Amino acid sequence: MCENCFKTEDYLNALKEVKQSSWADRYNYAINKCKYKCECYRTEEEGKLKTRQKIIARDLDRWKNAQNNEEAKKQMDEEIQKKLDEEIQENPPKIKKDVIANKEKFEKMIRKLCVIARSQPSHKYCLVTGLRELEHVVAVTGDGTNDAAALSKADVGFAMNNGTDIAKEASDIIITDNNFTSIVQSVLWGRNVYDNIRRFLQFQLSVNVVACTLVFIGSVSGAESPLSAIQMLWVNMIMDSLGSLALATESPHRGLLDRPPARKTEFMVNRVNMIFILEND
Repeated sequence: MCENCFKTEDYLNALKEVKQSSWADRYNYAINKCKYKCECYRTEEEGKLKTRQKIIARDLDRWKNAQNNEEAKKQMDEEIQKKLDEEIQENPPKIKKDVIANKEKFEKMIRKLCVIARSQPSHKYCLVTGLRELEHVVAVTGDGTNDAAALSKADVGFAMNNGTDIAKEASDIIITDNNFTSIVQSVLWGRNVYDNIRRFLQFQLSVNVVACTLVFIGSVSGAESPLSAIQMLWVNMIMDSLGSLALATESPHRGLLDRPPARKTEFMVNRVNMIFILEND
């Protein structure tokens, strides 16, 4: 949400004010109390346009009369532009920022959060924005128009096949069978493909590092290269490729779902793989 909008701290304080009421009444009371009219704009051009409209509205009758006369219209436009420049210089329009205003409070709250009932589209969007700021990988499922904002903001958006067209356009993946278990299967196969690519690269690099090192040492020392061009081609196309392809076609197993997901900043060939390659070489 915009940093001027919904505040998590205000929401929690509002909940404490009505402890004896039911949870639904407490929720509605807190939401109504914490509603904040955002006066921010998504772009600077939008802010200028809204400011220009306000200036015209102050002297609307004069502006309407000036539209019938070209000279008066030109003079009126110059006057409006001058007022616009002065007002923007004094009060520049606030640009909407998708950030969490009180990040520390949000981080404490999100650790204990398991289920959100009767959430509004703005709450979903706020939750996705906050989790991404904390460097989490966020996936969102939805089938309605109201879910489009959260679907587009998330790292991966899943839309149901029987959902609205807007939700499908905002999502990254469409679940054709409308079954949530398909998401689990896609995660399982995705992790399996990721591991197979790693095994493929690890095997390929192990063989090629040795071959390139031998050729380099032979060239620098002035002696004849240990491997000829035909031998290098044979190593890469026959011995190396078939072995690495065998490693890259392993089937998935349920144990892949027990480990935590890989970070977005993690390299395909990480430090552990490099140590393994160099030690075996």
